[in-house]
Order: sequence, then C-alpha cells, then structure tokens
Amino acid sequence: MSNAIRLYHSTAATESHLGSIFREGRIRTTESNVSLPVEGAGPGVVWLSRDKRQPKRGNGWARGSVLDKTEARLTVELPRGEAFSWMGWARRHGVSARWITALSDTSGGSEGWYVIERPVERAEIVSLTLYRDGQEIVWPTDALAVAFDNPPDGESPWQPWPPLVAWPEEPAA
Repeated sequence: MSNAIRLYHSTAATESHLGSIFREGRIRTTESNVSLPVEGAGPGVVWLSRDKRQPKRGNGWARGSVLDKTEARLTVELPRGEAFSWMGWARRHGVSARWITALSDTSGGSEGWYVIERPVERAEIVSLTLYRDGQEIVWPTDALAVAFDNPPDGESPWQPWPPLVAWPEEPAA
C-alpha cells in the first residue's frame, strides 16, 4: 500500500481475542468511549497506536480488562486518511475535555492513539508479535497466513503459539 500509515493494535493472546481475529479475518470495531455515561454513544472503532513497542502492562487500557492486552501486537497498514489521531477525532465527536483528560491520564497519555471507524481487514494486517516472559516473538508472514487459513474452531484447545513458535518451559511450581 503506497499511501499507507503503519499502526499497531494490541490485544490479548487468547482464543476469544486473537483467536477471533484469525477466525473472522479482521479486527472488529469496539466501543469508542465518546461518552462515559452512555455506552455506544459514538461510532465503533478499532483502537490503534503509533508506538511499535510492547505496551506497558500498567497502562489503564491494558489493565481495564481481566485479560492481558499486552500479549499480542498486530501491525497494520491502513490508507492514510482513514485512521485518525484519537485526540482530534474525539474533539470532532464532542468528547468532553474532562473525559479526554480522564482517559489520557488513565493510560499514561493518548498522544499516539489512533482510531479507524471500520474493521481492519486481513489484507491490512501485516505482522504479529507475541510477548511472554520478557521475550518477543515475531511471527513470520507465512505463519500469519496459516493462522488465518486455519483459525481456531472454538472447540479444540487453542494457544497462539504454534509449534514453530516455541516458548521456554514454564518453571515448575
């Protein structure tokens, strides 16, 4: 994609999150947080970041869930003009200054946040990086294609690290 912007989407390395991306062939939209008291007040968005480093676990967006959304990072390439800086987008959608500050303070800053108001399709997902126990594993492009072509079925045990991505043995308890 010649006129593209490269951004990053972090998610949990679980069947319900990363597995659903493989199964559906897309990153679906979620709550845009336009309003604190009114869920769904704004359009659904995919949350993205300009920062390619692993997200810090202490950030509010990462700990605002029972799942660890710092385990997997998908790199996406999107047409410029479709992804918007969240701060400007939030102001255009009437998000109050107080709510913008609260969200920004919770997450350690919103400077690098972006949103897109549509799902991110398989063809726009260019790589996957998994994080575990201080290690970073970048999936080769062919492994990502295999994961999309053979998504979890929701019934068999699933883990996001195929045999070609070997993690160290868990320490004995």
